[in-house]
Amino acid sequence: MLLVFLHAFSTLKIPGCNFGDLSSYSCPPPLLKIWAHSDKGPSPSPYVATLRALVQAAFCMAMFLYLSPSRPLSWFTDPAYQEWGFWRKLSYQYMSGFTMRWKYYFIWSISEAAMVISGLGFSGWTESSPPKPKWDRAKVVDILGFELAKSSLLLPLVLNIQVSPWLRHSRSTSWISGAFESNTS
Repeated sequence: MLLVFLHAFSTLKIPGCNFGDLSSYSCPPPLLKIWAHSDKGPSPSPYVATLRALVQAAFCMAMFLYLSPSRPLSWFTDPAYQEWGFWRKLSYQYMSGFTMRWKYYFIWSISEAAMVISGLGFSGWTESSPPKPKWDRAKVVDILGFELAKSSLLLPLVLNIQVSPWLRHSRSTSWISGAFESNTS
């Protein structure tokens, strides 16, 4: 029951799978095409990938709890903050944003762990020899890629990783494209 709750929570946070994948996974026969038995080996175990996501979530929460007392958002309304110079305000705003991002990294990591442990995070096998399972279907953000990006052009590649494929292949967005086509002609 807890797994169902965590999965329902994660689908509210990320579009990790569409309804067709969820129903084909949960209704007999419970096999997605990528889960079908292949010559690459037996069904992969999600435990290591889930543990990795949970360790990442714990680290993100620890970072948030460590940084948030020194950078409270309530200081933005404090009269002393209004007297600060431009550069001090800018650096405080940057560090406050950096601190608050860890809260979202935590939630995204928990939702990734829920998707992986349920099996819906499996995205296939690597091309290496021997093939290894890939568990990146539920990945939302590459934290190091986002924090160390050299350009803002790289940010869409490492944040909301599964959103653009979901938007491209989702049937629920077909009415949107139809609405835009009828308005442009």
